[in-house]
Amino acid sequence: MNSLESLGQHTLVALELLATAAFALSGVMGAMRKRLDIVGVCVCGFLDAFGGVLRDLVCNEIPTLFRDHRPYAVCAFAGGISYAGLTWLGLADTSAIAACALITTGLRCLTLWHDWRLPTQLS
Repeated sequence: MNSLESLGQHTLVALELLATAAFALSGVMGAMRKRLDIVGVCVCGFLDAFGGVLRDLVCNEIPTLFRDHRPYAVCAFAGGISYAGLTWLGLADTSAIAACALITTGLRCLTLWHDWRLPTQLS
């Protein structure tokens, strides 16, 4: 792989990291505006972060989520829960947003760095 391809690959990974955090946050914030309970907040954050799967399906490709078995949803869930919890504890919205983005993106970076993967089948 040449340096230009490597740069392009790293750029796509960085954009994917930021998008996961942004979509999880937008789902959680929308659910909280609608005053949903904790289950609704978690589901909305999870489903919004799942947007890349829908994009791949529309493009007639196997979603990356189903090919590499990395825990996207777990990271989105953790970030969304952190935002909801910090908001309910009375932390300023800006700080809760920053914490959500940091947790989601940080966990995604750890999964890529350590090559953590979910089990592919149960025994």
